[in-house]
Amino acid sequence: YQRRVHGGALHSMAGHAGLVTPDGHFPGEWRAFVLDGVAIVIGAMMGTSPVTTYIESAVGIEAGGRTGLTAVFVSIYFFFSLFFAPLLAAIPPWATGPVLICAGALMMKGLTEIDWTDFNYALPAFITLALMPLTYIN
Repeated sequence: YQRRVHGGALHSMAGHAGLVTPDGHFPGEWRAFVLDGVAIVIGAMMGTSPVTTYIESAVGIEAGGRTGLTAVFVSIYFFFSLFFAPLLAAIPPWATGPVLICAGALMMKGLTEIDWTDFNYALPAFITLALMPLTYIN
């Protein structure tokens, strides 16, 4: 009996960081999922966008971030970017495309872990993969 792991972005990012063991778990898994859920609930009660692990975290993990300290530094950089907002607003949206393509390329690593021979996994994965770029509304 092979246990299949169903998780979301949090489990995927743990796998991307190399923390998932062969049995599909990672250290501190229970606490991580509970805190992720609590953060989502508190964020929703405060009226903010969902506060959770995003797939974009793969870029930070790829750059070496593993402990959460990366997020602290990113928040500091975001604070400093407030002072440069008028200058950053002058950058046209199409100039950010190459960066998004690089981030998307890093996320493709997870496609190798999909069981493409099992229709129950392959079909939803394919539909998601095909529709995400086609349904983006700016």
